[in-house]
Amino acid sequence: MIVVQAAQVQIIFQLIYHPARMQSPPLVYVQTFTFAGWRNQDGVLLEEPNVDMYLLKWHFRSAPSHVHERVQMGDVIPLTDILYPVDIIPVFGQNRDRHINSSNALEICNSFYLNNFLSKDLYHVLLSDFA
Repeated sequence: MIVVQAAQVQIIFQLIYHPARMQSPPLVYVQTFTFAGWRNQDGVLLEEPNVDMYLLKWHFRSAPSHVHERVQMGDVIPLTDILYPVDIIPVFGQNRDRHINSSNALEICNSFYLNNFLSKDLYHVLLSDFA
């Protein structure tokens, strides 16, 4: 089974494993996105109208009621599970916030398009496996 997930790499690390001097595989902490666009009646993900790209949103979970923030989802995965880098584009909406730039777009924006212009072949392979 192939699982397609979009995520931002935060850190690559390796656990220190002592017995018999064996090393653990390199691990990666990633913060994850969810596919959040339109779906047809069969549940198949569709590209966004007018841009022909899939919509991604940061994956959050609800915090306890006494905390007024959402908690961003993340995961630790083996480095070998990362197959391809992908390019994402912030969704600015009607008016772009002038404070957003290339250094802070991932922190400020919540929605992104999965860029299909970087590699059309990769784009269609990934999403045919996802759908």
